Amino acid sequence: MPNPIHSLILALLLTPLVAQHGGPGNGPGNGPGKGPGKGPGKGPGKGPGKAPGRPGGRPDGGPDRRFDDESFAERRVHDLTRRFDLTEAQRRQALTIFTEADRNAEPLEDRLEQARRMLRDASRRNANNTEIDQLASVVGTLTGQLEAINAKADTAFHNTLTDKQREEFQRGPRGRKGPPPPPRK
Repeated sequence: MPNPIHSLILALLLTPLVAQHGGPGNGPGNGPGKGPGKGPGKGPGKGPGKAPGRPGGRPDGGPDRRFDDESFAERRVHDLTRRFDLTEAQRRQALTIFTEADRNAEPLEDRLEQARRMLRDASRRNANNTEIDQLASVVGTLTGQLEAINAKADTAFHNTLTDKQREEFQRGPRGRKGPPPPPRK
């Protein structure tokens, strides 16, 4: 009989892949509620609102960015446009790049939140070291996948910049070396 912890860990790791690439009988992952749009009025149950009893809509009480008037990608492009004086073509490219990255990251972010909660719960109930190591490994794997998505998006955006804009990008938002910090969610 398989270990239920192993089954749960496997489900945490594979669910984003099934959602992204489709599971048995689901086609390309466009089942109910899986449309490409986000934000107010963009599908069932995605209107403006907050989860009951939670000020921001997320379990941790923070704001749920899916319900903002402006998407995370739009806010990021707005900030980058202000900092680098992007052309209209660059804005469109950046919005496409960061919207795609956000769409790819969202299921992983949900799984990461769940994995962190499971790790915290395992620690609180004095789980054995093997279970804690396995859950921590899932957290690490999901974090690495999110970092890769963001790094690929940053690279793609960097490739749309002119030489002058790239110099500014290297200086960072306050004249320091390195890429700018990600916008606050």
